Amino acid sequence: MEQKQVTVPPQDPIPSLQKALSHKLEYVRQRARIILLTLEGQDENTIAESVGVSPRTVLKWQNAWAQDGLWIFPQEVFTDTMPVEDEHDADIDDDEDDEQLPLNVNDEQQEAEFDLMAFKDAPNILPNDSMAEAGRKLMLHNLAQMQHYLPTAIIGEDIEGVHKMRVATRRLRSVLDIFVRYMDTDAYRIVQKRLRQTARRLGGVRDLDVFRGYITQYIETELSGDTEPLLPLFAVFDAQYGKARRRLEKWLNGEKYSNFVLTFSAMLQSGDTQLGEDLHLYEVNQMVPRLIYADLEYVRLHRPFLSQAGPDELHAIRLDLKRLRYALESFAEVLGAEVETVIKALKRQQDHFGELNDMHVAVKLLNDWMKSLAKPDRDAAKAFRHYCQARAEALTAQVPSVWEEFDNQQIRRALAQAVGAL
Repeated sequence: MEQKQVTVPPQDPIPSLQKALSHKLEYVRQRARIILLTLEGQDENTIAESVGVSPRTVLKWQNAWAQDGLWIFPQEVFTDTMPVEDEHDADIDDDEDDEQLPLNVNDEQQEAEFDLMAFKDAPNILPNDSMAEAGRKLMLHNLAQMQHYLPTAIIGEDIEGVHKMRVATRRLRSVLDIFVRYMDTDAYRIVQKRLRQTARRLGGVRDLDVFRGYITQYIETELSGDTEPLLPLFAVFDAQYGKARRRLEKWLNGEKYSNFVLTFSAMLQSGDTQLGEDLHLYEVNQMVPRLIYADLEYVRLHRPFLSQAGPDELHAIRLDLKRLRYALESFAEVLGAEVETVIKALKRQQDHFGELNDMHVAVKLLNDWMKSLAKPDRDAAKAFRHYCQARAEALTAQVPSVWEEFDNQQIRRALAQAVGAL
């Protein structure tokens, strides 16, 4: 199959940059202004003064633009031409969806019983692996992790099954995002679609599992264990949870999901990864340092906006932190031992931003369900909503101080030592 590089269409970047000027996140708008003013021929000092950043920041993005073009922007900025980042995407009409992966895999290979679980424990990446081989190993490893937790997720008795399968799905999507520029367009699009469909259903159940944990904690600490005021809310919750569970079980037991896993596994194990020739030329020890530092740069660029960050910006920070952590964990086998220090610091960030996101999700769910409650029953639900909002405000106020636990010289030194092992 002829390999095609995924590109951001227009050859004229101006319309896309102008679109980015109206993006919901300030740092995206700021970045677009820097590039637009650069294309107009203004010097870096003038641009810095106009945009409100340092000349050094302007120069950084000018250099990045020269090398990567529109790829300096988060992927969700151009949703009509680039893959979607998070699992909360617009619904896909599954009933009309019968797409299959375009593979160079024969019928016998597709029907073979591959031992996918052999890849479950570790990807076994080597420093001199080509990036194509590293990508193949990482995709097999995360697909195996998904399938390992599949039975527990379907049964539903242990909520960790859904959680861990969802994490494995996210990790696989993150790996695919690393290689998006080098994968065959159709293959990548269909794989990501199947993973989005899976993640959306897992996320629907997991969000409710987390909500139940917080409302149980609220009852114990704020209501002295008295559940009666919130029984009407629990009735709404139970109905929504049952619906989410049925939707998840139908998908995971369905033909589309099982065919996807079988075909994708066959594709990877046959060596037909749909990856372009560029990834066969470069080794892990050449490419991974640049990959990691690019992800770190995206994280650190949030710093100027921390004190004024709203829910959308905080969500974007959480995603960028997660992307960096997943990259480090994906290649941890070939990095120095110091990487564990960095990963530990990132976990602390993710715990904080994760709880903050949980509070925002809880408030949204409560807002959606409020109309399903009789007016006399809404006061107790509103009190819990106020509790979540107050917790979100407290966590938001702590963001700058929590951030310093990661964005400091000690962590950057540990990262440099870890990457230096390559």
